[in-house]
Amino acid sequence: MANAQTVIVYVVLGILCFFAVVLLVNMTPSLLAPSKYPPLQDIISSVALTFFAFLGFDIPPLMARKLGDRASAGLLIEAAVCLVLAVAFKLDAIASIGSAVALLIFTFITVAHFRVRAEAGANVVILALAPITAAVVLVAFIFTTLIHEPASIVTLLGIIVISIILDFTWKRAQTKKAGDVQLAH
Repeated sequence: MANAQTVIVYVVLGILCFFAVVLLVNMTPSLLAPSKYPPLQDIISSVALTFFAFLGFDIPPLMARKLGDRASAGLLIEAAVCLVLAVAFKLDAIASIGSAVALLIFTFITVAHFRVRAEAGANVVILALAPITAAVVLVAFIFTTLIHEPASIVTLLGIIVISIILDFTWKRAQTKKAGDVQLAH
């Protein structure tokens, strides 16, 4: 998984360098005038979208190392969901959905971090600001980007519901498996 991530990083860097060169060669300086800028909310949305879209490359390998078998099952589900989304939606809609899901995940992970803050040596103020910030960005993202894409909102809600069902099913199967093992002993 780590080798695949390294290859992906190099490919992404290559693509970014290619686009940088193409943009510099074809640059129109007059478009850089502040009067030509899009609204601030569009700029913030696009920056958030780009940030969380690229951040997603790091999540699967990290989760695979930390969670073992559960992560492997999750990665297979993630690959299937990505395939379905790629077939069903435009690329910008997929990126919007991915960004919203990443914001949700980061909000939940940061809230869960409170349970281990002493062992991790986390600063409580910073730890409290992180989920608040992620939640504010998510709400802003929903109102500036996803609201114009009703299919994206429905898909995001579907992903949340499916995730809850899968997590519940996984936990129930693990509890049953642990109970079967105890009965055998």
